[in-house]
Amino acid sequence: MKTIKQILTEFPDTKAKDWHQHSNGGGWVYKTAEVAETAFVGEDALVYGEAKVLDEARVFDYARVFGKARVYGEAWVYDEVEVFGKARVFDNACVYDNSKVYDRARVYGEALVSSGARVYGNSNIFNRTEISDKIRVSGGDWKESPLYIQGTLWPCYMTDNSHFVIGCERHTFEEWRKIQSELETIYKMTEKQCLEYRAYLDLAENMYGENNGKNGKIINNNEMEYIEPVQCVQCSKLGTDWYEISDNLHCKIIDYINMSVKALQVSSQNNGVYDIEKKLELANDILNSLTKKSN
Repeated sequence: MKTIKQILTEFPDTKAKDWHQHSNGGGWVYKTAEVAETAFVGEDALVYGEAKVLDEARVFDYARVFGKARVYGEAWVYDEVEVFGKARVFDNACVYDNSKVYDRARVYGEALVSSGARVYGNSNIFNRTEISDKIRVSGGDWKESPLYIQGTLWPCYMTDNSHFVIGCERHTFEEWRKIQSELETIYKMTEKQCLEYRAYLDLAENMYGENNGKNGKIINNNEMEYIEPVQCVQCSKLGTDWYEISDNLHCKIIDYINMSVKALQVSSQNNGVYDIEKKLELANDILNSLTKKSN
């Protein structure tokens, strides 16, 4: 439990009379903040600035709510979490496990933010969406969890409606197409790794690009347009759903490692270097490695 001495050490410009312990939970509340009697503030939690914790919301463990943030409804904010700026957490939403929600972000419905995730900007996280694994969501309306893939080198995820992140690189799909080859060289990626991460980019653009939502269609990497898939006669070689269109191969792996990903397309560009058998060999190596990882 925090003592007033500890509070004053951390906030030297305040005075003891500026703080009081909330009657429901014993957490410390600054004079400019507001906490309803029905809300719970745990003994190690802090509410300060012009923040408000209302209704039957719960703030506990080492959580902090400050700035002009609002936590209300039956929302829970706990662990070493920070909710600040003009952020809103309400309904039955939960924010926990060292996460942060700030700026004008809103987390509501039965949404969960955890595992060091950051939600900020004008992001709206709602329904039963889960944001976790240190994902950074900087904007957009998310009624379902954004795509997240833990690749063999770096994680990949959507950070807003138009930007896809691979490792520390964040770009639009158009930007990725222009610099992808250059980055593969800079990061000294192998052919297998290039194939893997091109597939992730294809999948993300298929799901979130300008042509997203066209069921049953996939991207032709060469022409950058959607085309109807035709079942490949060689699908039995890999024991999964393979498609061959001209000299392009696409593989859909069901029940991939991350629950957010329902299908992973592994594709290779028709660059005149590899024949069909070589592409099958490279893609099969990736399939085998992903299968081992998921087990």
